[in-house]
Amino acid sequence: MGGVRLVSVEEALAKLFERWRPQPRLEKVPLSEAHGRVLGVDVVASMDLPPYDRSAVDGYAVKAEDTYGAEEDSPVALKLAFKVPVGHTPPRGVKHGECAYVATGSMLPEGCDAVVMVEYTKEANGQVEVYRSVAPGENVVKKGSELKQGQLMLVKGTRLTARLLGVLASLGLGVVEVVAKPRVAVVSTGPELVEPGLELREGCVYDVNSTTVSAMAKEAGCEVDVLGIVPDDLEALTSVVKRAAATHDLVLVSGGTSKGEADLLPRALAYVEDAELLVHGLALKPGKPTVLALVKGRPLVGLPGNPTSAMAVFHVLVRPLVDAMLGSREVTSLSVRAVAGCRIHSVKG
Repeated sequence: MGGVRLVSVEEALAKLFERWRPQPRLEKVPLSEAHGRVLGVDVVASMDLPPYDRSAVDGYAVKAEDTYGAEEDSPVALKLAFKVPVGHTPPRGVKHGECAYVATGSMLPEGCDAVVMVEYTKEANGQVEVYRSVAPGENVVKKGSELKQGQLMLVKGTRLTARLLGVLASLGLGVVEVVAKPRVAVVSTGPELVEPGLELREGCVYDVNSTTVSAMAKEAGCEVDVLGIVPDDLEALTSVVKRAAATHDLVLVSGGTSKGEADLLPRALAYVEDAELLVHGLALKPGKPTVLALVKGRPLVGLPGNPTSAMAVFHVLVRPLVDAMLGSREVTSLSVRAVAGCRIHSVKG
């Protein structure tokens, strides 16, 4: 690619974003299908969490002041008023001199401000002896202590992990609004390519990129259509590019991106209406023979035919592009700090 000005990945992305702005589509999906999806709207807590004062332990709900002075050799006796099973509402409040049995997670009766752990009590004949005093709030999870009604809980652009899905479930949300998955077309080019599973002809190799690129796109959060292998035929490639750009949000073509006679992608773009070639060559190794274009207002990335190079370009160029399409706040890092475990030979500079 001598004589061609190579651009950095940052320059390439800047060129694209100068001319193109992603417009994420939103859709509602069941919470059970939202893992890994990107949140499309802010989520505000519709209720307090927990929604009521609850016990943090198994024991007896009390008025803390009724336990003051309780010791191992001088217990305080309280009347057992009732029991509150988990998931049930207390039948009434608790008066001075009374207590109520509660399990971990039970709703506290009105008038109670603490819970004595069952280990420090003894129940017999409707009476409970308390051998240790408690302070107000002890062993109690207060209403709204985890989340207040009206509080901003999650912001749009957040990728939903298992933990965050649990938070949404705790608010009773059965459906969540997420960014629709970008539709991505994956195309491989070259007469030497054979689909895996078929007999390998002499002088040919199996098509690796359709598998790796589509898998990486799915990992990034895309819906992928693999359009198959296109031979080195200008008319056929032009037709596939037109069709893919008309029905997809992003087109990924591997192979045919360099400057050889059989590298047809840049030439094919010249025959596509509303196509603009933005970049032809990255200052990146591996990954130099990369094409970036807009076709009918949709991004097209021409990846190198070499599988390692194609994966490298996907990580540094395509993944940030997909993150932008999803409106993701968790933009993929382009670099990782590491210590080499061996000597690495490279070109000077």
